[in-house]
Amino acid sequence: MSLMEFSLNLITSLVAQVAEERRRNLPAVDPIDLQRLSHKGNPHFLAPIPPTEKKQRPTQRCIACCIPGKKRGEYARRKETIYIYPDPDQEPTLALALVDRQELWLGQAGLTTQTYEAWVKALVAALLSTGAVKDAVMEKIGPLCAIKVNISESGLPYLVHEMLREGADACREILSRQFTAFFHTHCLQQRASQDSSVNYPMVMNKKSIRTMLSVVQFLRTQKRPPPSTGEQHTAWQNNLWLDLDYLEVARAAQYCGASFSTVLFTEIHWGMKRQVVESRLPQRTSSGSVNGSQVQGSQLNSLVCGNQGEYQTLLMEAHKNIRDPDGIYGCGAGKKADMRTRVETYLHEHQQDKALTTLDIALSSDWSESVTRLLQVLQSCGAEYVLRQCLPRIQDSSGNPSGVAVSTQGASAAPDDMDELRYQAAWRLGQWDLSLPSRQSDHAPLHESVYRCLMSIRDGQLDVAKNSLQAARMEVVSSFDPDVETCTHLYPYLSQLQCLGYLDQVLQQLQVADNSMEQTPPSSSQLIEFRFQESLLQLMAATSQMFVTCGKQQGEAMEVRALWNLALQGRKAKHFQVAERAIQNLHLKLRRTRSDRDLGNLTHEQLLLEQAKLFWARSEVDIAKNILYGLLQSHSQKLDPAMRLQSLVLYGNWLAETKSETPSVIMNDFFQKAVDLLQDKPEDLFPDKTVLQAFVSLASFADEQYQQIADYMHSPVYEEKLRLLSQSKSELEEFRRMRVRVQSLTVRLMEKNLNIDEREIAALEEDKGQFLYRALDSYLQCLRRGNLHDLRISRVVALWFDNSAAKSINRMIERYVPMIQSHKFLLLFYQLAARMGMAADDDDDDGGFQVTLTKLLERVATDHPHHALWVLLALAHAHKDSEFTNTTTGGKSHRRGEGSSSMEEERVQAARELLERVSRTKSRIPGVHLDQIVDSMKRISLACIELANMPVEKKGQPSYSVPQSFALAKLQNMDNVQIPVVELEVDPTGSYSNLVSLVRFDCSFRTAGGVNLPKIITCIGSDGLKRMTLVKCAVSAPLMNALLNTTDSNMATPIKEWSKLEVRAVVRFLFSKGTKPSEIHKQIAETYGEGAMSRSRVYQWCTWFGEGRTSLGDEPKSGRPKTSTK
Repeated sequence: MSLMEFSLNLITSLVAQVAEERRRNLPAVDPIDLQRLSHKGNPHFLAPIPPTEKKQRPTQRCIACCIPGKKRGEYARRKETIYIYPDPDQEPTLALALVDRQELWLGQAGLTTQTYEAWVKALVAALLSTGAVKDAVMEKIGPLCAIKVNISESGLPYLVHEMLREGADACREILSRQFTAFFHTHCLQQRASQDSSVNYPMVMNKKSIRTMLSVVQFLRTQKRPPPSTGEQHTAWQNNLWLDLDYLEVARAAQYCGASFSTVLFTEIHWGMKRQVVESRLPQRTSSGSVNGSQVQGSQLNSLVCGNQGEYQTLLMEAHKNIRDPDGIYGCGAGKKADMRTRVETYLHEHQQDKALTTLDIALSSDWSESVTRLLQVLQSCGAEYVLRQCLPRIQDSSGNPSGVAVSTQGASAAPDDMDELRYQAAWRLGQWDLSLPSRQSDHAPLHESVYRCLMSIRDGQLDVAKNSLQAARMEVVSSFDPDVETCTHLYPYLSQLQCLGYLDQVLQQLQVADNSMEQTPPSSSQLIEFRFQESLLQLMAATSQMFVTCGKQQGEAMEVRALWNLALQGRKAKHFQVAERAIQNLHLKLRRTRSDRDLGNLTHEQLLLEQAKLFWARSEVDIAKNILYGLLQSHSQKLDPAMRLQSLVLYGNWLAETKSETPSVIMNDFFQKAVDLLQDKPEDLFPDKTVLQAFVSLASFADEQYQQIADYMHSPVYEEKLRLLSQSKSELEEFRRMRVRVQSLTVRLMEKNLNIDEREIAALEEDKGQFLYRALDSYLQCLRRGNLHDLRISRVVALWFDNSAAKSINRMIERYVPMIQSHKFLLLFYQLAARMGMAADDDDDDGGFQVTLTKLLERVATDHPHHALWVLLALAHAHKDSEFTNTTTGGKSHRRGEGSSSMEEERVQAARELLERVSRTKSRIPGVHLDQIVDSMKRISLACIELANMPVEKKGQPSYSVPQSFALAKLQNMDNVQIPVVELEVDPTGSYSNLVSLVRFDCSFRTAGGVNLPKIITCIGSDGLKRMTLVKCAVSAPLMNALLNTTDSNMATPIKEWSKLEVRAVVRFLFSKGTKPSEIHKQIAETYGEGAMSRSRVYQWCTWFGEGRTSLGDEPKSGRPKTSTK
């Protein structure tokens, strides 16, 4: 039996089962006429009745209502279930006409009781009855759709696709008309008022809209049948299965929360409109114009952008829900002048004041459209009092008097937005004078219920409060819609449920016998945006304030804690108005208590510090600095050490950012005082984050000043200054040699200027050294005290390498190395090992660069042998290839020159000696034997080098056997060595117990191709997995090439005598060869030294040469020439 036959038999049996169940269980069905395929949600599935002599016209019967009778050929049926129905094969147009009815697609007009399930079942049944579906399996799914709604939803896209693929143009025309009518009616009803005379329920039902959108999306993914010409349709033409207005489809998608689909359909509509305009544009454009393409482009943009505001509104809202800020600006935010776009841009950028002004202007021309948005912006600004005073008057002018009790029957009645804003502003301000409407349903608007609940708690009516809370929860749950494309649509519901959960906890605590209260927010996860957290924080503050008025214990402490959290979170989220209101409320409470210590743990100094941070975040720099400076001066005795430390660091950073003081004042009066405060007090008094921030602020500022001085001393301006200074000395010596009188004015002026310049240069060198010392010392302190700024190790190493000749710097590094965890240096172990060499004769144990570096490398290698020893082995075995190939050490060493080769030999010898010392060192981890680890790693390294240098043919066999005499074939069970190709996570303690050790290598290998023919061999680990390893000749580790290239650039001997024209000529030569500016600067530094030309100067000259400059000299400067032309 084939799959098709099995499917047909299965569906036939299911149909019979459904018919039997319906005959036994379902009630009688009302008659069905030609205008309606279903009645009261009961669809009928029709089977053709063959014509007879008396009745030639074919009819159909419902196979679910009619079953065979006792006599042959008879049916136990009701007479009204048999009706005349056109035969799809003989009358296809009449059969399709039954589908071309709006009430089938849009639902019964004005019938609010029609359900989505009945609508989708009737629609699928009608499509199956047309006979346009030719697929044998699809024809049999009708009874399944009658009992399973999800089958109807899933099968609808396939039914429509099958009808379009097999049907005629009439079928496509009918379906296009009905789909267009569905989305068009949705847009009309969405814009119309609630009391519209014509109301189709299904076009506003989110489930039905998503079902129709799924059909459109499915059709886009299917290939259209090729036209009569035989050409295949493109992917873009697959959007044209139906003639739809995709802009209306995008609006429907946005209504359902399908933001990604909204963007897609909007772009499709834009592309279709652009194609139409492009097809008409050539007839309107003069072909003889010179700028025809520019004219055509401008006309195209002007024609396409006819209703650009609708596109922007849709796309901006969609990108906002997607949380794509770049997409918001790409839709015109920040560029367009229309008020709606500007308001959305201001709100996105947290500029509520500008949005409020723009909406106020818009109110003068269009009251009805902007008033609700204006009230929402007022609320986001934190202007609760203004909102509370304005709402009654606005509602009076709108014809809805404030305070009038309105009876709302049923849950479907939507609450008035202004009423919700009024209730929300009232409970936030603690004003309980609003009249509440009488309701008789289990659902109520959220803020009305919250207001009712809080007022009931205030009056001691806990049962009423509990009922109000339950009504609000039912309202939120009933409106919850989980079938959305983005999580942003879910956040408002989660925020509301979080608020209701907090009120539920408050009610439970109030039912306890004692009078104590405890403020604990719900245990749900934190929401992302502050606007969703704000409601909970405001509710906590409102309930705490209500507890204070009721005389509850700990009510004031709860209110202070809630306002403090609101201030902190509002400032961090850039909702400055909300944070300012919370701080102002805290100030008022401090004034009422007439004491600085009566608000629990919150002090007046903490409030001033937070207020300064708030003004700084609002770019009100002078106010922020004035508050913080006053805090440091007038409240210095009241500040605890931790707050004083934070204030000093913060004020120093602000001064450095605004450049309000000299570097010496900023460093000595603020950063250095903060560090000295740490030296005088125990470390337990300060939070770790504050301590690290103090050191890293001082280090960053000193490093910045040092870098500025270093860049200036490498600049052409400083070089010219040194040249002029040398020239002045020579001229002064010449005057003295010529025995010019010492008392002459010229000589005295020259001596004075020369002394000033020399003192300036000496001061510059002194400042450079001081900034360097403080920066490096603070960086090392930061690394010693915590792990928050471990990446600063790269800057520490860079400063050390740049000043490796300074013994004071080497002593500092040597002093701090034992106090810093060794794993922090693993990140730069390759660069550290590349600088390794033999200690010079003048290097002693105190202050030598190589001695300090060797101690550091030895400590790191001892603590983390599985990470560091492979790098040292790569250096130590740099020349082992020659032992296996019977050749001298050639290649790069010979080409680099004698000096470079000697430095390389020193590095190799230093690596070997360091390995010997590590093998003789006793590990601080019990059970770890470094001598065995070093010996095992040596064996693996030498075995890999031997295999890498094994000669093979370039075009040989696919695999090769490893000779039994090779050391690689004898390596087995290396339990104390981690496989090099397996990454081992760094353990700060240096305890590595779970190693994936080497069991053995495979007995065969293959080549990877290329010039050097690297070998690929499989190694088996202790975890049982097989891993491929690449070995290649010339070096013992793949990183050796990078190490040698790095070290050679640093070890090269620079040319001591050179001119600026020579260096510029080299830059021009390398740039003409296509060398990158970064590589040019690297080669210039290697050849002429670091001071030959700075990186920025190299980029500048490359730019000039790229623009066509040919001269190497300096450009003539304006002003009077040095010599007279007379």
